[in-house]
Amino acid sequence: MTRYRIGEFAVDPSDGTLRSPTRVARLEPKVMAVLLVLAAEPGTVVPHDLLMDRAWPDAHVTRGALARTISLLRRTLGDDVTCPRYIETVPKRGYRLLAEVEALPHPDTPAGPATAGRSRWRPFSLVATTAVVIAMMAPTLPGNRRAARRMPPSIESRFSNQTRLGNENAFAYYTRAVAMDRASADAQAGLAIAYAFRGNYLPGRAHWAAVASDMATRAAALDPANVRVTRALAIADFQAGRLRQAAAEFQRAIDLGPDDEPSRNNLGRVLMMTGDVASALSLFEHNIAAAPDRAYGYAQLAQGLAIAGFPREAAAAGRAALVWEPYALDAQMVLARIDVLDSNWNEARSRLVRLREVHPDCGQCVVQLGLIDQLTGDLAGAAERYSEALAMPLPIPAAALRLAQVRFAQQRAREARALVAAVEGPALSDIAVGSQLPAPRWQLAGAAALRGDARAALRWYREAVAIGRRDQSWDRWDPLFTAIRSQPDFLDSQRPFEVEHVAAAAAAGRLPATLASRRD
Repeated sequence: MTRYRIGEFAVDPSDGTLRSPTRVARLEPKVMAVLLVLAAEPGTVVPHDLLMDRAWPDAHVTRGALARTISLLRRTLGDDVTCPRYIETVPKRGYRLLAEVEALPHPDTPAGPATAGRSRWRPFSLVATTAVVIAMMAPTLPGNRRAARRMPPSIESRFSNQTRLGNENAFAYYTRAVAMDRASADAQAGLAIAYAFRGNYLPGRAHWAAVASDMATRAAALDPANVRVTRALAIADFQAGRLRQAAAEFQRAIDLGPDDEPSRNNLGRVLMMTGDVASALSLFEHNIAAAPDRAYGYAQLAQGLAIAGFPREAAAAGRAALVWEPYALDAQMVLARIDVLDSNWNEARSRLVRLREVHPDCGQCVVQLGLIDQLTGDLAGAAERYSEALAMPLPIPAAALRLAQVRFAQQRAREARALVAAVEGPALSDIAVGSQLPAPRWQLAGAAALRGDARAALRWYREAVAIGRRDQSWDRWDPLFTAIRSQPDFLDSQRPFEVEHVAAAAAAGRLPATLASRRD
């Protein structure tokens, strides 16, 4: 029976298995039958009736059965109906297989001259984005394998791992590149980075980080002095919460390639999380000087200045980012935060609603809208917003804590306590496995404050600050900490905030000159 490669999966109909670089799954017979019907006509819309006739030749089934089978297939493939990489739903017509299909030789058949040492792929230009990805794959197509070993930076720069679509484009490209040349450290590193960033929008962040770390380690064995490989190791460590290791790897990447802006940017993010905001700001200034026409440098500078307690300067940097990218999420969230802290509810609400139209998966936008409702007295609206955030693919722990606070206010203590416990369990697990992130400690502090355990709240908050939490203006305002906000121990624990504010003052003072580089 013919075996296939469909996207990242090797498909063996004889035993119903799908194999990817990271897992093996087994399909039910009818699910495999539907996949094979789609694979017979990749890139073509297969009508509902034709699918049912071919997959169920001896039975009468409804479209509901077909829809359930497609759902099972998507779940196994790790596909997303809202942003498909494998199966596209064409309303009122049928389904289309988006992934590329390749017939594989039988494992007992020796590779002939046409297949030895390389794969033969059948390219299908399905949609505009797929066509762009295929065009970018040209340097690694058969006949040009030497180029795959050291992909030019121009190829890498076309991908953005910071968006779901951009990262999935990168994932598709590097999956193919690795299949064509497993000796390419660049391809292995690119795929490792794409795996790591999947944890930003798919469940199982620890799983994706572990897969990324394994692949990056293999890439390092091939080329230990490769900048991209070193950055891949750092990103895997970062996604796993190993901040100290990530900082060291990012610094090594910069030492290997002084012009490596992504590593400089990521190192800045790590430094902000570990409490060295002033050093992070210097890195963001460097990125602005190197790339004055890109939004990310200004957006990161805005975040750092906001955390360090310079809201006016943060707003100026955020607005500079919007010149180049009007809906840059990080910059817009900084501006929304400043409006919330200043009680400019209407401005903040309008900004967040517009952001959700462009970034529908922005869970933090939903939480902030809920916070505005909560603070303006609309507890029912706030509860609805927080519940919506918790129902998103990647729930935000702060949404559970804020919903718990609302439930306490609504005299629904049993629900509130269950929400608090749902946050505490994962946070304690993260700490137990060695997470160096401040976030789990901050969440535990908020949870303890809601439970009325001031001693535990202060202990966890001090640990969060010791790890690197630096956001005094927010924490002194945040309603989660109402029960402990005025306690001397809470205020005393924030001394590192004041030290960092003084250290960051130089960058705030340089802001006019930094922003002037945009006009030069």
